[in-house]
Amino acid sequence: MEGIRQMKTILAKVNILKVAEKAHLGSIIITDKRNYFLSISAGQFVVENRIYFAVSAASPIGKLLLGASEKKVFSFNGIPYTVQEIM
Repeated sequence: MEGIRQMKTILAKVNILKVAEKAHLGSIIITDKRNYFLSISAGQFVVENRIYFAVSAASPIGKLLLGASEKKVFSFNGIPYTVQEIM
């Protein structure tokens, strides 16, 4: 039950209308390998035939994505990623 409350609190903070140059809660981050939605850990979903992964800012990949800007290069599990776009 506590986990559900925490997810509701985080989701209430997600602002998908905010436009920013750096990734924040609510950002969609397009990399050269995968597409991410920085929100809560909710797994994979498909929108307009594109696969996205909903990840928490507290997760290992989320920590790398939070605050990232376009063209940022980072490594996750030994694999290099390049941020191509932040929406």
